[in-house]
Amino acid sequence: MTPTLTIEDLLEALGNDCAKHGSALIPATASDLDATPRLRFAWEDFLKAVAAEKPSAVFWQKQCFVPEDYVQECMEEEGWKPVFEMSRRGRWPTPAETSAHVAADLALVERFSGQPYFILAMYTKDGAFRTSSVLLTWANEIAEKISDFIEQRFDDEAVLQEQLHTLEAERIERLSSEIAASAEFQQIRGLPKRLLWVQATYGGKIPPHSRGRIERISQNVDYVDANLAYVVQKAHDKTWVASNVGKA
Repeated sequence: MTPTLTIEDLLEALGNDCAKHGSALIPATASDLDATPRLRFAWEDFLKAVAAEKPSAVFWQKQCFVPEDYVQECMEEEGWKPVFEMSRRGRWPTPAETSAHVAADLALVERFSGQPYFILAMYTKDGAFRTSSVLLTWANEIAEKISDFIEQRFDDEAVLQEQLHTLEAERIERLSSEIAASAEFQQIRGLPKRLLWVQATYGGKIPPHSRGRIERISQNVDYVDANLAYVVQKAHDKTWVASNVGKA
């Protein structure tokens, strides 16, 4: 298939084939295709299937290019949802950021605004859909660039989270050592009382768990932030080692 073909060219070719074999060509809107068995064909092979099976009707749907809508559609294909915009702590880029990333590409294809860039054709036979779709080359290139941009954002976020996790772990380890060395902490007996003292004395210095995890360090103690529980338990263990083994 040559890249000069338009969606209208493809639709015309399909219409000619349907007319030859007595198949009606009907516009439709696809919905929940994945819930039904489906055979996917390249466009040329789909025309061969129409010729061989002579369906009574072939349905089609096309999409026209609206730059801002297309960016969001590509993001949704990658798993993005509008609700993600309610929390900017997530790893997803915003539609505005994504549009800015492909702004030069969108400018080059601005002349295609309002023109179809995608077509889906389908019919049913023996309980299964026969489908074929074509996404024009320029639209596919933008979609791939958006996909790569999102993937890179995910990779960057993963690296950042790993760095933050390492810094958090180092800080917690230092705090547990500092607390274990405290004479006041050493004089307190029992985890519950030590927990209360650490909460009152160091509570603001201990970073909360990045995923909000909570734990219980003793049966008769309420659940607390996992990092707080870890610091208290670690300091408690270090104090025990220092008292009983002679080394921290």
